[in-house]
Amino acid sequence: MKILEIARQFVSFAKMALHLGFGRALRGLVVSLALAAVVLLSAGRMEKTGDNLQIALPLMALGCSAVNGNAPEALARFAGLMTVVHLQKRTLGESEINQRPNGGIQGFPSGHTASATFGASRLAQECLRGNPIAKSFAVLSAAFVGGSRISVGAHTYWQVLAGALFALAFDRLTLAMWRRTMTLVRLNTRNAIDSLQRIPVQRLARLEYLTRKQIKGLWFTAFGIAAALFTLFPSLDLGISGLFYDSRGAFPVANWPLAQLVRHMLMNTMHFLALASLFAAVFALVLRCNILFLNARAWAYWATVMILGPGIFVNMILKEYWGRARPAMVENFGGSGQFTPAFWPTDQCASNCSFVSGEVSGATALALFLILIAYVNRLYFGPRTKTFLYALAIAVPLISVLQRVSAGAHFASDATLAILFTSGFAIVLWPWMMGDERPRLFTAVQQQAARLYGLKLWR
Repeated sequence: MKILEIARQFVSFAKMALHLGFGRALRGLVVSLALAAVVLLSAGRMEKTGDNLQIALPLMALGCSAVNGNAPEALARFAGLMTVVHLQKRTLGESEINQRPNGGIQGFPSGHTASATFGASRLAQECLRGNPIAKSFAVLSAAFVGGSRISVGAHTYWQVLAGALFALAFDRLTLAMWRRTMTLVRLNTRNAIDSLQRIPVQRLARLEYLTRKQIKGLWFTAFGIAAALFTLFPSLDLGISGLFYDSRGAFPVANWPLAQLVRHMLMNTMHFLALASLFAAVFALVLRCNILFLNARAWAYWATVMILGPGIFVNMILKEYWGRARPAMVENFGGSGQFTPAFWPTDQCASNCSFVSGEVSGATALALFLILIAYVNRLYFGPRTKTFLYALAIAVPLISVLQRVSAGAHFASDATLAILFTSGFAIVLWPWMMGDERPRLFTAVQQQAARLYGLKLWR
């Protein structure tokens, strides 16, 4: 009995300490002492200290998340960050921006800095609130990691800065997405009914989007206009590409570091989502929940569009067998090949040819992914969120088009038709994988709540 009484008193004291703020002070003290121990055990060597801190910071952040009950979230987001960072390094290859000062490659962005920054950000946000001294120690430790990478010649200033900014952006964006997803997963019947009660029937009535027939009509109209323009005026391709060809006989945008960075970031995002979509479809089906706002059917639909459109039709068929030379390869721009109109199969290129643009096709699939998220969740997302997603969906393929055409890698017709072919696959696959003209993608709970209130919901 005395032991139980002592235990109760200890729990009461712990609660009182946390209420008075001693818990925060204790966490700050533990983090500060741990960071000091890491520095001391590194024996004063800068590189060794940086190497140890880039491991210690995320580990302490994961420990703090475990105490708060958020360990799976923190672990998943940290794993995602490091996967994207190292995928970016490998994709950039031997490009100038990826060169290390000491002569190596795979330097952009700094993985050590990204790891340490993510850990410091999580500690500051989740573990050290109200403790500015310990928070400063964590931030300075992350900064020390970046400085150590520069001092030993492992990274440039820009590579370190990119690693820090990338980690901060990834932390904030994925945190918001994770919390939103968990909120939707935990949606129960009562919450669904309450949310439907707050949605005006007039607003639901306005959610009648374009029918499949109307979308088909728009696609055929756009394709007809593009086909007529590039068939009747084939020199239009040469004229547009000529705008980016300088007097020195080159396409200067092809060597711009910023253009290459944007290109590789888009490619990495496409590759990562294409692989992640397969796992997301399986997990969403098994767990019967939404993953990043989309259910299993939506994930499977987008993965199929990505595989059949950019994957098989564009990269494995058209680019391999159409034989159209790229702008930088034709005589008009200093090459040895002949220019041919877009719709004429030829033999001016052996492999990985110009017709059509694989990267623009992938960027179009990425834009369709953003549109799918906005469309499926339009009752949950506010006007600003939906406007941002739709604007980003328009910007992504346009940026890819501008980069590929200005770099002399593709003609304007290659980019235009890549957009049309990929969106065509999306239109054709929609009724087979997503339902009728206005597919219902509400969960069973939400549909039941809608029937209770006599509402007809289209998704």
